[in-house]
Parts: sequence; C-alpha cells; structure tokens
Amino acid sequence: MRDLAGIEANLVKAMQDGTVPEARALDTALERHRTWVSDMWNRPCTPTAYAGLADIYESHPDVTQRYETLGKGFSRWLPATMRAGARRMPEA
Repeated sequence: MRDLAGIEANLVKAMQDGTVPEARALDTALERHRTWVSDMWNRPCTPTAYAGLADIYESHPDVTQRYETLGKGFSRWLPATMRAGARRMPEA
C-alpha cells in the first residue's frame, strides 16, 4: 500500500499543478499505477481493463469519497487520466 500511496501522491500533485488528463507527461506515473493494479490482480492489466477500472473508480461512491480526500476533484481527474493513458497504451 505504501507504493500505491506514493503513486497517488504523484498523481494528485500533477492534478494540483494543472496537468491535463491527456498529458503524455503522466504516462510514467500511469504505468506505475497500472503495474501496481496488475500486481494486486495477480494478472496483467490490459489497457482495456485499465480503462474499465477507471469507470469503476468514477462510479463507486466509496472510491469517489476516498479519492476526494486525497485532493478536491481527484475522483474525476484520475479516471479521465486513466482512460486517456489507456488509449495510448499498446494492447499486447
């Protein structure tokens, strides 16, 4: 969980610095996040699955509440960022 906290802190800072979800500068942080997800799932997290996870993050009230405690607007920014990043990731 320490790894996740560090990843999320970097992403929150990027959001607070005004980085738009479509920014390629986020690709490294998103890849770290996706790798963490893969490790937790104990299987690869494809770009399609990663975008689907973004939908879950955005629609689940507990996740929304948790992300809003990290930064105001983060619960909307992170899923948008994940989907934008997933569109740039190769499927295989």
